[in-house]
Amino acid sequence: MDSTEITEKLQKLELEVKTWKSRYQQMEKVFQQVCSELDKNRGGTGNISPKANSANTNTTSQARFKNPKDSSSLSFEIKKVREDNASLFDVFAYAIDPENYEKNCQGNHERILAARAIKKIISHYLLLKPNRYQKSELLEKSVEDYSEYIEKDDSMAGDIDIKILAEYYGIQFVIFSFQGTSVQYKYIPLTKDSANSCENRIFLIYDDNNVQTRNYDIIIARDEKNKENELFTFFGYDDHDAFDKAHTLAKAFFI
Repeated sequence: MDSTEITEKLQKLELEVKTWKSRYQQMEKVFQQVCSELDKNRGGTGNISPKANSANTNTTSQARFKNPKDSSSLSFEIKKVREDNASLFDVFAYAIDPENYEKNCQGNHERILAARAIKKIISHYLLLKPNRYQKSELLEKSVEDYSEYIEKDDSMAGDIDIKILAEYYGIQFVIFSFQGTSVQYKYIPLTKDSANSCENRIFLIYDDNNVQTRNYDIIIARDEKNKENELFTFFGYDDHDAFDKAHTLAKAFFI
């Protein structure tokens, strides 16, 4: 390789570095904008760091999600948000701010926009942490290809998307499904410590009876004794009453 070829190769590498640096900065900017809007809708400050492992982010996200002090007197129900491959993202947008979602996401277009916002969080978080997940978790796709795939409106939600949301927000997903002849449940992530010492849980129903879709519904609770009929979409990690009621509801749904 002569000096001219070396120079050309170095120039090409330099251009690639500049391109990736620019792309990283752009991703971080978009990520912050999306998270800021979501946070403002929850009455927050609009200042969310994308670094999910930092103590500050974990504390902020946990404080943002209100859970009931006592679930024993609450009325639990299954809330259907949208039945299609994007239902996970709609469900989570709803969980973050039910009142705002009900008010502003009645039409299909608004629901698509809500799902896109959650998908962007997943996509950009993944690009900001490209070495965090295995290719086997990403449908055998590269980080860049999966990031592009998950932002499509017709992309199916999977465990990796739940895992990323759990890590970013410092929460645990409890997902009920019907396997064989009984109702099963799984935790994502498995333990409290692997969810940044999470203090909150969200209960989902996963129904895959239709092979064409992966549909998620959310289990919510209302305080009907309260005149404001307060609604909860998140519950304490150690709230055993909430888990038992959610489990009972899931059994009634499937069996």
